[in-house]
Formats: sequence, structure tokens, C-alpha cells
Amino acid sequence: MTKDNTMHNKINYKQINWTDGMKINKDHFIGLENYFTACDADVRRIYLDEYSYGLMPLKSPKDKNLEFEAFIDDQKNLKVKVLTCRAITQAGYLIDISNGSTETSNGINLNVEATLAISNMQEKEFYVVISVNPFSRIPIGQAVSSESPLRQPLVIPEYSLQIVHATPNILASLEPDLLPLGKISVVNIKPEIDTTYIPPCTSMNCHNKLQEFHEFATKSINALEMNVVELIAEVNLKATSKALIDIILYLAENLLYYLNDKIFEFKWLLKSKPPVFLISSIVSMAHTIKNAIETRTPEEREKLLNYFSQHFDINPAKFKQLLDITIGIDYQHTDINQSFIKAEDFINVISLLFNELKKMEFIEGVTRTRKIDIIIR
Repeated sequence: MTKDNTMHNKINYKQINWTDGMKINKDHFIGLENYFTACDADVRRIYLDEYSYGLMPLKSPKDKNLEFEAFIDDQKNLKVKVLTCRAITQAGYLIDISNGSTETSNGINLNVEATLAISNMQEKEFYVVISVNPFSRIPIGQAVSSESPLRQPLVIPEYSLQIVHATPNILASLEPDLLPLGKISVVNIKPEIDTTYIPPCTSMNCHNKLQEFHEFATKSINALEMNVVELIAEVNLKATSKALIDIILYLAENLLYYLNDKIFEFKWLLKSKPPVFLISSIVSMAHTIKNAIETRTPEEREKLLNYFSQHFDINPAKFKQLLDITIGIDYQHTDINQSFIKAEDFINVISLLFNELKKMEFIEGVTRTRKIDIIIR
């Protein structure tokens, strides 16, 4: 899916050579405006990368930065209409759709919508993708009767909406001026918007699911820190098994060092950062835990994992798999939720594990089982 090369080639938009006495027309001003638009996009691209584009933060809690509807028309076509969208593409182009349609000079509503015939089609899942061409000017607004010739006073960029089949690599192949907005499934000729899909976002506070996950992660990290501190104190006070003491303390202290370094980032900074930063912090936590375990002797590792198995019914192989899956998260900015599912599974298990560990008697032969299920999605 590509666009015209002029969308990405600033060389097409040069400054105007103004001289005294020259004849001017609207093309000179449009050319100058296009040059500034291209320069503006170039400046934005300095601060944009593959993880920092997408939906923009809400202006107020009552506002929406994305809203679209999907339905099947009388001809059995899938139709999608964007009602609201505030975003920035990776190419640096702004998208600002606030009311879904605008009246053109011909009195026709200019809807940001797309249609796809779905009869006799095997594919049932689709992505909604939008693009913007800031160099194509669409006149809008009410003409002023005192002006001659009559004209609509304002312009907006040209928006284009596409419905594409949800093939495995389609999102990775999108050009920088294309932005995926949502995912739709068609079941029994009825479209259903996938509410689990999270489009690219410029920060964690751009989507309610990201905000909810940030709150969940921050609360879990705070509780985890308290549990680790209590665990270390409890082990030092009550434990009698030297080998078990050493590895439990080593694991807890390494995790505490990590939490001391990161906890205020979770509280203050990550909410306004792109989602990849939060995922990176959680992956680093899993890496810290795995390294703390792997750097002990085989006998110590076996003793620790056996302790987890006996007291919490944790399968050692499944626990290692959970760490490996979390460390191996391949963050995709065009499908954020897949990374957050794996991160959430990890946080749930580790939080529950250390919450129970602080209550345990670290004495060999003493068993008090609390089953912890490891769910890998």
C-alpha cells in the first residue's frame, strides 16, 4: 500500500522567488504554503520514530481522539465511516477529523468513509486504514456574500480511508503516511469492531486501555516493591535453610534494586511516554529475574524451583517459559495489545508469587501450598 511519491518528497516544494513587479496568483501562495507544510512535517519527523506516532492525547476527558462506525449496506457492502480522529502519521502529517463530514462547495457532504464488497469473500477480518494528503486542498466553510467572487473561506487536507484484509504482515508493510485505526470482524454478515485492538498511540494517555494498563502496572509495581522488602526482612528473621535463604535473598534483592530504579518512572514518566517504554520496563524486570536465577548454581536453581513447585504448584518449565516469553516480546506499535497481554500475564504471576512468598516459612520440610496458575496467552 503506497502513496504518490510527491507525498514524501520535499524537493517538489521550494520557496517562491518573489521579485518587485511580478505578476502573482493563488498558485504562488499555495506553493509557498505547501513548502511550509512540507517543512513542518520534516520538523515533526525529527521527533517521530516507529514507536511514537499515532493517536494524540485527548484535549479533555470528555473528548474522543478516535471514533468510527461500521455497517453493512443494502448491497451487502461493508461500510466504515470515521467520525472523529486526532492523530499524527509516522510521516509527520496531522489528522484532525472532528465531526465526520464537512459540506463542500457543491453542498455535498464530504464523508471520510470506505466501502468494501464482502459477498463470497472468505476473509472475515479487516483493518481500517486512513491516510492524509496535506497538499491536496478541499474547500470548506460558508461563503461570505460580501466577497466576490464567492468562495469557501477555508480548506482541509484530503483524507482517504481504506478497508484492507487482515493478512499477517499487512500492518508492517504500511507506508509512513498510512495509519491503522481499527480492526473489524464480519460474522454472519454483521460487522463487529474489535475492542481489543489498540491502534498506534503517541503516549499511554491516548487510549483508555493503555491508561487502565498503566494504572494496573503502577499499582502492581508498588505492591511488588513492598512485598519484596517484607520478604527480605522475613527471610533474614525466620529462615533456617541456608541454601534456600541465599537464593531467595539474591532473587529478591536483585528485583528490589531494579524496582528502586524504576518505580518513579512508573509513577511519573511512563504515562506520557509511548507505550513501548512501559513494555520495555516490564521486559527488563523479567530479564532481571531470569538473570538472578540463572547466575546461581544448578543445585540452587533446582532448590528454588522445587520450592515454587511444592508450595505454589508452579511448574518449573512453565515458569521459565513465562520469563522467556516476556523477555522475547516483539513490540508492534500497530498492534499494541498483543504485547500488553503477555506483559499482564507476567505481572500477575510475579505479583502473586512475591505476595505469597512473604508469608511463607522458609524451613525445609514445612509445606503450605498456595496454588498459582501460570496462564500463557
